Amino acid sequence: MNHFFSQKFAVSEEVRSTAIALIKEFNIDRTFNLALFLNVNPNLNDQDAILAWVNHFSKTLHDLNDFGLVRRNFMKNFPKVMFADLSE
Repeated sequence: MNHFFSQKFAVSEEVRSTAIALIKEFNIDRTFNLALFLNVNPNLNDQDAILAWVNHFSKTLHDLNDFGLVRRNFMKNFPKVMFADLSE
């Protein structure tokens, strides 16, 4: 059990570790702002929203082993101005 997610999700370790990598890279805390951008349940905190998004992304035939692909698709959910300092 890790400290990032609520216990309400049963997902694969690959989904969990990919979500943790995104959380660490973008320094995501547990506020409630990202769910609407990610088109997931708006009642989820930001970390759980990322977990839900990664889980959905993986089920649409995307390979989580390519973190660059995951990262690019994650960033597409937000206005480009939010990532002005980050390269794709």
